[in-house]
Amino acid sequence: MRIAEISLCAPDLVTQQEFYTGILGLPLVQATDTSFTVQAGETRLNFQPIKRGRALYHFAFAIPCNKFAQAEEWLKKRVPILGRGGKETFFWPEWNAASMYFYDANGNVVELITHYDLAVQASGEFGPQDLLYVSEISLVVDDVPMRIGRLKAKLGLETYRCCEDTCALLGDIHGLFTVVQAGYLWFPTRNKEALVTPVCVKLDGRQEQHLRFSPFPYTIDVVPTIS
Repeated sequence: MRIAEISLCAPDLVTQQEFYTGILGLPLVQATDTSFTVQAGETRLNFQPIKRGRALYHFAFAIPCNKFAQAEEWLKKRVPILGRGGKETFFWPEWNAASMYFYDANGNVVELITHYDLAVQASGEFGPQDLLYVSEISLVVDDVPMRIGRLKAKLGLETYRCCEDTCALLGDIHGLFTVVQAGYLWFPTRNKEALVTPVCVKLDGRQEQHLRFSPFPYTIDVVPTIS
């Protein structure tokens, strides 16, 4: 599963745009009074205003496996890294992956992750160009086992190395939906509750599909050859 584009909501577009373009240094694709889009490697990341309530997401950027230590130093110069148990980086043996976390300007829990099984490497110093693509995006639901069953049936996805009653991962090593129960406490701080917030996702795929994930404000489009 490859995530070509995601559209998220933000309570403050100005600070969010400055964060992603000024602090993280991602290229600005488009900006209007009501939205902005940046390019994170293979994925376009779009933000627009939240119409009501609060907005909170968890999503991850994939990074090269030979630059994890560089990424940590790069990130520390820009934002506080979120820790737990005295650690700021985490190795996941069941995934053969390592990650670190931070908050963006609007308080979303953002992750940098490298999957060593992919063995993606890059030369030079770590920079914005090493945010290769969005590899995970959260979907918050009322009943995880029931809702992942629908996603499996509609999109042909399978669970990926984690399937619990409150949290399940759907997709593959290239791209994942992190499906969690409303109120789930996001790692690593465990002080941010998962909220149902609008998400639009475009996936690169072979067969065109459109899924409105009712009753939730989620739309998922599978579009062949997104440029």
